[in-house]
Amino acid sequence: MQTYQPEMWTVQKDTIYAAINDIEDGLEFAQELLSRHDVELGRTTKKNHDWAITLERSIDHMKNTLQQLKKCNNERYSYRNN
Repeated sequence: MQTYQPEMWTVQKDTIYAAINDIEDGLEFAQELLSRHDVELGRTTKKNHDWAITLERSIDHMKNTLQQLKKCNNERYSYRNN
Protein backbone atom coordinates (compact mmCIF):
# COMPACT_ATOMS: atom_id res chain seq x y z
CA MET A 1 0.00 0.00 0.00
CA GLN A 2 1.32 3.40 -0.98
CA THR A 3 1.43 6.32 1.42
CA TYR A 4 -0.31 9.54 0.47
CA GLN A 5 2.15 12.13 -0.79
CA PRO A 6 0.87 15.72 -1.04
CA GLU A 7 1.44 17.35 -4.42
CA MET A 8 1.52 20.94 -5.60
CA TRP A 9 -0.39 21.68 -8.79
CA THR A 10 -0.52 24.79 -10.92
CA VAL A 11 -4.03 25.98 -11.73
CA GLN A 12 -5.18 29.13 -13.48
CA LYS A 13 -6.68 31.62 -11.05
CA ASP A 14 -9.87 31.82 -13.13
CA THR A 15 -10.37 28.12 -12.46
CA ILE A 16 -10.06 28.73 -8.71
CA TYR A 17 -12.50 31.67 -8.86
CA ALA A 18 -15.00 29.60 -10.85
CA ALA A 19 -14.66 26.70 -8.42
CA ILE A 20 -15.27 29.00 -5.45
CA ASN A 21 -18.42 30.40 -7.07
CA ASP A 22 -19.68 26.95 -8.04
CA ILE A 23 -19.06 25.49 -4.59
CA GLU A 24 -20.81 28.46 -2.97
CA ASP A 25 -23.82 27.82 -5.22
CA GLY A 26 -23.73 24.11 -4.42
CA LEU A 27 -23.46 24.83 -0.72
CA GLU A 28 -26.52 27.08 -0.83
CA PHE A 29 -28.45 24.42 -2.75
CA ALA A 30 -27.42 21.63 -0.35
CA GLN A 31 -28.37 23.69 2.72
CA GLU A 32 -31.77 24.46 1.21
CA LEU A 33 -32.25 20.81 0.28
CA LEU A 34 -31.40 19.68 3.82
CA SER A 35 -33.78 22.23 5.29
CA ARG A 36 -36.61 21.11 3.01
CA HIS A 37 -35.81 17.47 3.68
CA ASP A 38 -36.04 17.97 7.44
CA VAL A 39 -39.33 19.91 7.19
CA GLU A 40 -41.03 17.64 4.67
CA LEU A 41 -39.64 14.21 5.57
CA GLY A 42 -37.84 14.51 8.87
CA ARG A 43 -35.33 11.93 10.07
CA THR A 44 -37.65 9.34 11.54
CA THR A 45 -36.81 6.52 9.13
CA LYS A 46 -33.35 5.07 8.62
CA LYS A 47 -33.38 6.09 4.96
CA ASN A 48 -34.35 9.70 5.76
CA HIS A 49 -31.86 9.90 8.63
CA ASP A 50 -29.04 8.51 6.48
CA TRP A 51 -29.84 10.92 3.65
CA ALA A 52 -29.78 13.90 6.02
CA ILE A 53 -26.42 12.77 7.39
CA THR A 54 -25.10 12.43 3.84
CA LEU A 55 -26.21 15.98 3.07
CA GLU A 56 -24.62 17.29 6.28
CA ARG A 57 -21.32 15.62 5.39
CA SER A 58 -21.44 17.09 1.90
CA ILE A 59 -22.12 20.53 3.34
CA ASP A 60 -19.18 20.19 5.73
CA HIS A 61 -16.96 19.04 2.89
CA MET A 62 -17.99 21.99 0.72
CA LYS A 63 -17.35 24.43 3.59
CA ASN A 64 -13.87 22.98 4.17
CA THR A 65 -13.07 23.05 0.46
CA LEU A 66 -14.20 26.68 0.18
CA GLN A 67 -12.07 27.61 3.15
CA GLN A 68 -9.00 26.01 1.58
CA LEU A 69 -9.61 27.58 -1.85
CA LYS A 70 -10.17 31.02 -0.33
CA LYS A 71 -7.07 30.59 1.84
CA CYS A 72 -5.07 29.73 -1.27
CA ASN A 73 -6.41 32.82 -3.00
CA ASN A 74 -5.63 35.05 0.00
CA GLU A 75 -2.10 33.66 0.34
CA ARG A 76 -1.48 34.27 -3.34
CA TYR A 77 -2.78 37.83 -3.06
CA SER A 78 -0.64 38.51 0.03
CA TYR A 79 2.43 37.05 -1.67
CA ARG A 80 2.04 39.27 -4.74
CA ASN A 81 1.68 42.40 -2.64
CA ASN A 82 4.73 41.87 -0.42
